[in-house]
Amino acid sequence: MRVLILTEDTYGPKFLKGIITRLKNNNKVPQGTTVVYTKMPADCNSKMERILTVRARSVDRIVILVDSDRWGSTEKAHKRAASHIPESLKKRTIIIPLRNCIEDWVCTGLKCGSNVKEPVKLLKKRFQKGYEKHQLPDFANMLDLDVLEAKEDSFRKFLSSLMG
Repeated sequence: MRVLILTEDTYGPKFLKGIITRLKNNNKVPQGTTVVYTKMPADCNSKMERILTVRARSVDRIVILVDSDRWGSTEKAHKRAASHIPESLKKRTIIIPLRNCIEDWVCTGLKCGSNVKEPVKLLKKRFQKGYEKHQLPDFANMLDLDVLEAKEDSFRKFLSSLMG
């Protein structure tokens, strides 16, 4: 199966590639799953429709990870992203709204708190040298994936979306 993953974060694709590699190594994702990554516009605008239309030609499933922090709720983030999916792609598209942002997974996977309101601020405080977005891929190998699976609904949905 070929999966297209869209994420708002510039460093999200590299982070997710590290996560998926670990999931494959732990036999939680089929080895034959091929993933294509791309960054989407942060404000879920009409450019996303064009990206989907072009990139969807070569994939079986589309997974969209959308930050909810700017929209006020996961429901609003889901609705906003859904409004930019062409009708012809809706059946093979899975939208996964994150509680805040992808750093939710980092906080939970590092066991520094789940359901954190401001995960980026927490990470900046937790690490002596702070936290910057460019460091996101470095965390892929540090996270406890079992804890993520147990505590993060969005991660479970993500894992499920990678299954055939």
